[in-house]
Amino acid sequence: MNRHVSAIAGRQSLRPPQRRSLEILDRLTEIAPPRKGNDLEGAPAAIRDEFPTVTDFPSLLKWFKPPRGQFQIYYRSGGDHLEYQPDFVAEADGVIYMLEPKARSEMDSEEVLAKKDAAARWCKHASDYAQTQGGKPWQYVLIPHDAIMENMTLSLLASQFAAQ
Repeated sequence: MNRHVSAIAGRQSLRPPQRRSLEILDRLTEIAPPRKGNDLEGAPAAIRDEFPTVTDFPSLLKWFKPPRGQFQIYYRSGGDHLEYQPDFVAEADGVIYMLEPKARSEMDSEEVLAKKDAAARWCKHASDYAQTQGGKPWQYVLIPHDAIMENMTLSLLASQFAAQ
């Protein structure tokens, strides 16, 4: 196992499901490193071979962790307007997901809900524009950490936790 996974898991005191998710992410980045210019044509087959129970991988084209300022999404916290940075973006065959895993205990906090509203609004505007250009719709998905399991698919998580 990657020493970085062990270091992160130990430092963050991750529970077994969270650690397993980190291990899977580490393995995925070995198979298909998220670097500009990578040839990803063989990645879906390699991922299917390694994770045969996960059904969304054949349609997963790209994913990335957005840098600060990528989307310019702002939410209100008290009197301040703060920038929100989603954790991940993943493009599948028919949709682009903006993904935010969050501790279940934080799902209903004012800050998380404000970020969710701002991101869902951004995704609506992006979807409206994409539709006029022949692009894919965007969908914001706020996922409780304990719902993320090895056998879950992006489409199933989105069907359960996508912002309306």
